[in-house]
Amino acid sequence: KDRAESDLRGKPANKLSENTRNKIREHIAKFPVIESHYSRGKTKRQYLGNDLNIARMYQLFKEDCQNQGMRNDDISKQWLYAHIFNTEFNLGFKPPATDTCDMCDEYQILLKEASDVNQQTSVQEKYEKHLAEAQQRCQTKKADKETAKQNAYQKVVMVDLEKCLPSPVLANSPSFYSLKLWSFNYTIYDTNEKVSNCMWDESIAGRGGNEMASCMLKYISSLNDSRITHLIVWSDNCPSQNRNVQMIMCYFHILRTVPHLKTDFNETSEFEAVDYNRKVSRNNTIYDDLDQVTEEKHPISKKKKYNDLQKLMVWVPKRFHQFYKDLRYE
Repeated sequence: KDRAESDLRGKPANKLSENTRNKIREHIAKFPVIESHYSRGKTKRQYLGNDLNIARMYQLFKEDCQNQGMRNDDISKQWLYAHIFNTEFNLGFKPPATDTCDMCDEYQILLKEASDVNQQTSVQEKYEKHLAEAQQRCQTKKADKETAKQNAYQKVVMVDLEKCLPSPVLANSPSFYSLKLWSFNYTIYDTNEKVSNCMWDESIAGRGGNEMASCMLKYISSLNDSRITHLIVWSDNCPSQNRNVQMIMCYFHILRTVPHLKTDFNETSEFEAVDYNRKVSRNNTIYDDLDQVTEEKHPISKKKKYNDLQKLMVWVPKRFHQFYKDLRYE
């Protein structure tokens, strides 16, 4: 049974300190974490919800301690909570809003670690060449968009997966410790029409290459204008969503099955590099559901998530209860 913990008075100072620190560590570890889909291969950093910060987490920690019968004087101070959070956990509150370039990151590190002037000069020259190529790709992208405005045969789209959207959205204490149902928004931004994206939740499908390819195929199937012979797609460099064999096969399938789309690649031509920096805002007005690929719903990640969601139903309108109740889990 739950009972109030001893306040540890009379214990050795080092014992008191370690027990206090462990209590803080256990509390921080209670919060569900997510990975950003940006730069996932280069960092182990994980993220908490945007509605959290250290001050809010400490307030929740104090409430937990008070519920266990601890006196305010015996509760750890916020400075210690913040110190442990910042030094022992690789956690942040807001995933990066934009992609980082692998090569830029590498060149910046090499410049800082250059052992002599000659090495620094060599790295700087390569870095400046890389930046010039990136600028050229930006100009190419701008030219593509202008051509699409003036010619009906060309269509230019920007594709990107928005950060995961949690539901239900609640602000009470229990919700901070609960796993949420994730929804995904794969934006296919038509630079002329300024519309189209696909939305689904994890009970329908995941967020890998197959799902992104399904979204692209669904978008292409909606293009009924036979005048379009040239489709240009700009994306970021995320391997799990864009730079993978599923997307490559998707584009081959489109070229084989959509007769009015053509390709000018031949055995001697080279693929042109593209700009992977996301520069387009989300100005979309049409939402398409991703077609369900199986008759049964896709299982959510774990039973704990299912149980957490059921506990949150007391704060969720009744009309949504059946949806959450019918979720499957692995």
